[in-house]
Amino acid sequence: MKVYYLIGLVLIVLLSSCENSKEKREIEKKNREIKAQQQKVQKIKDSIKFTNAIALYDKQDWDSALVAFKNVKYSNFYGKQSQNYIEKIRNRPWQESYSYIRESVEGKFSNSATKDSQLWVEIQINKKSYVYLYLYEYSNSKPSNRTAEKPMYDFSLYVSGYKNEYLCYEIRPNDSYEVGDATHSEGIRLSGGLAKKVINILKKSNGEVYFSLTMGSSSTYNFYLSSDGFTKAYNSL
Repeated sequence: MKVYYLIGLVLIVLLSSCENSKEKREIEKKNREIKAQQQKVQKIKDSIKFTNAIALYDKQDWDSALVAFKNVKYSNFYGKQSQNYIEKIRNRPWQESYSYIRESVEGKFSNSATKDSQLWVEIQINKKSYVYLYLYEYSNSKPSNRTAEKPMYDFSLYVSGYKNEYLCYEIRPNDSYEVGDATHSEGIRLSGGLAKKVINILKKSNGEVYFSLTMGSSSTYNFYLSSDGFTKAYNSL
């Protein structure tokens, strides 16, 4: 009798275990279905958010677009795409900063001692329509040097899109700037009609604008500036 009793207990335990396992599997299956459904719904929501963010990006409403892309953070596909656009916005040309817009690009410079060496160019345009060109020689990034006044040079400026001619030729600037005491760097401020010509060319261009600036007797600085987003940024000043 004891043996049958023990066998009965074992059977009861086994049956109970089977029922529990079956119930557990059912619960796990149900949870997977719920999770899959939630992910599907979230992907649809992300798709809508992403589409709205793209519309803001196309309008160049950068601040709103940045917030919109940051809200897309669940589904892998739309999340990764949103991160790519966030980087594009943060690295876009012609960003606003206080009372001016700015852009930085790489270029090449040549003089009597070198040819086509590395050049880092930063251009700033302020509310008064002054155009500042900071030219950092032998560099592919902005050095951390102070700005100081320096002697003036005659300069010539060629910009593509202006009747294939120089905007100015061998003129003396009103003032100029040294943008690094010991880094072989130059700077110049364009104002008046000359600055307006540069601004108008960037407004009218649909792509890159080529600049060639000659300072003194032999130093030449060549670089390209993108006009993408320029007009909207300039009008925001």
